[in-house]
Amino acid sequence: LSQYYERQGRYGEAEPILVDLVETARRVHGPRHPTTSVMLNNLGGVYETLGRVDDAEVYYRESLEIVLETQGERSAEAARSLNNLASVHEARHEYDEAEALYVRTLDIRRELFGDEHPDTLGALNNLAFLYRRMERYDDAEPLFRRARDGYAAALGESHPNTLVITSNLAEVLRITGQLDEALALHRRAVDGLAGAIPEGHWLHHHAHLRHAMTLRDMGRFAEAEPEMLAAYEGLTQTLGGAHERSLGATREIAALYERWGAADPEGGHRAAAERWRERVPVDDGPR
Repeated sequence: LSQYYERQGRYGEAEPILVDLVETARRVHGPRHPTTSVMLNNLGGVYETLGRVDDAEVYYRESLEIVLETQGERSAEAARSLNNLASVHEARHEYDEAEALYVRTLDIRRELFGDEHPDTLGALNNLAFLYRRMERYDDAEPLFRRARDGYAAALGESHPNTLVITSNLAEVLRITGQLDEALALHRRAVDGLAGAIPEGHWLHHHAHLRHAMTLRDMGRFAEAEPEMLAAYEGLTQTLGGAHERSLGATREIAALYERWGAADPEGGHRAAAERWRERVPVDDGPR
């Protein structure tokens, strides 16, 4: 049932079920059993998605300790735990720590599975995403392209993982001004995810937000506005208004109206930009 809620993007409903599963695993299998480690890792993943990174780290670290005791570092489970810890550091903008853990994850997966395995490609994507956040776009783009092409060959163009990485690549292209290719790839991701994951999942709304951001950057403000506003509503409903992705959507909408106001000073868009800026907490900086 918890996996059903997670697939639906209903993480708040998955949490209490996973808490019960962790306690059951500790009682039935023992606190240092591999099954307990899996339950701890899954609960950490829910907390991370909900933006509760401190809680996520507690469960990820406990899971990793069990894995290292029972399976060793050069194992698939250790790579997964290291990857998850890296994502916690990334969420906190501790990029050097995150990079070291992502590189360790990639090294282990290459050794275990080879370069073309989906788990290895996922590690490439995660490292590329970190480089994007660090504004190392020249490093990020080729890794995203390798991961996207590898997933397309291994799993198909319509697989959710392929589509998510397609969107990630498109974002780097948008940021670096390659807008025509970015728009085409974002459109492919939006259309593909509509049939690949459950309706209402936060990834749908995030993909639409990115597509609308590309339209905005092309100066197509009237087209971008309704899609961006709908994406914001979807993100706040699925993740909550205080989640980083929801706040990111708020900032992007404010930027839409600011640019629209510069292009059309009499349209009232600057006032709209200010209203959206007021929704972002004072101590919330750019991501």
